[in-house]
Amino acid sequence: MQRQLSGMMNRDLGFEREDILRLHTGRKYWPGEEEPFDFKSIFYDLPQEFRKEAAAGITDAIALPADIFNRFSRRRINLLTEEEWNGKKDDRLTPENEIDYMEVPYAAFDFFHLHVARGARLEEQPEQDGVEPVMFNEAACRKFRADDFRRVNLYVGSDDTGHNVMWYSTWTNHIAGKLEVKGVMDVRLSDFHEEERPLMWVGIPDRHECRFVEHDAVYVKHAPGRREDAETAIRRVLRRFDVPEDKIHLMPLERYMADSYKEETYYAGLLSALTVFSVLVTFSGVFSMLLYSLRLRRRSMAIRRVMGAGFRDVFRSQLRSYLLYVVAGGVLAYFPAALFMHKWMEYFHYGETPGVGLMVVIVCGICVVVALIVYGQVHRCMNDKPVEVLRPES
Repeated sequence: MQRQLSGMMNRDLGFEREDILRLHTGRKYWPGEEEPFDFKSIFYDLPQEFRKEAAAGITDAIALPADIFNRFSRRRINLLTEEEWNGKKDDRLTPENEIDYMEVPYAAFDFFHLHVARGARLEEQPEQDGVEPVMFNEAACRKFRADDFRRVNLYVGSDDTGHNVMWYSTWTNHIAGKLEVKGVMDVRLSDFHEEERPLMWVGIPDRHECRFVEHDAVYVKHAPGRREDAETAIRRVLRRFDVPEDKIHLMPLERYMADSYKEETYYAGLLSALTVFSVLVTFSGVFSMLLYSLRLRRRSMAIRRVMGAGFRDVFRSQLRSYLLYVVAGGVLAYFPAALFMHKWMEYFHYGETPGVGLMVVIVCGICVVVALIVYGQVHRCMNDKPVEVLRPES
């Protein structure tokens, strides 16, 4: 479980997330909050104000009208083939044509170091009539069979018959025209509970105004080790704009991403503690049972010593039998443990396979304990006088 969580939280998701703070500015209520503060009037001014606090370690800031790391900021539209665009095919608005799309400021590519797998990233450029520069992710390329993204022949917006392919009529002609796919993004935005959805990225300029934008978040980048100074500076700037202290919701981007796995982290920690306790109890039980078993074998070891057997012969024969029990127990224990872990991994679309590494480590640890106990007891027996060991007990 720990490997699964560590793999999800620490793997390269295709963007930079260290030393970045997230300031929640959206109109959606914060958990436990009755009414949010309206950041709309100061939303686009905050990044510039934060950059002035360079003495506090702040190096850059950006406002995201639609937070790319918030899955609820995505919108869904239908892409059309050329035939569908020209109205030559009925039933155009089908689930097979659906795709999520997200508006991303051009500056975000540098700010988060968004990874482009193939092609070029979106750059701000003069508008072209009837052409919409976009980027796909790998899931979108698979869905629309766009292995060669440069030859994509898809359209979005309103077709020749006046039908709008957006989900809501207020979005008519917000994005319209033939798609020009510039490249393919290699960025993982959804958590690992689900498969990555087909996603289209649309570039927008700074201070992009739109009536259905949420003004979701402002991100602030700070120097390594200056998080506390940066947070203090951010709160100081917000107080100048009369933002109440209880309306300031600030957290590292890493923590914001990890919140998707809070429940799993809790149970993994709980079961990890249980595992450590169980291993300690197992070691204690093995130690006690082994001592008792070897005491019962002292007479047989004394007889072998009288018959001329050396320390090495006695030690090997005793150790071999106990190690066989340890290995057999480890093999038998692995299968129910692997079944349990497999069931837990079903909650994740991309899951680690239950490995044998930890089981091997535990079994090796028990083997070391067994070897030390056997060595100590055999050594003690070999130093005792055979006559005293073989003397009948009264």
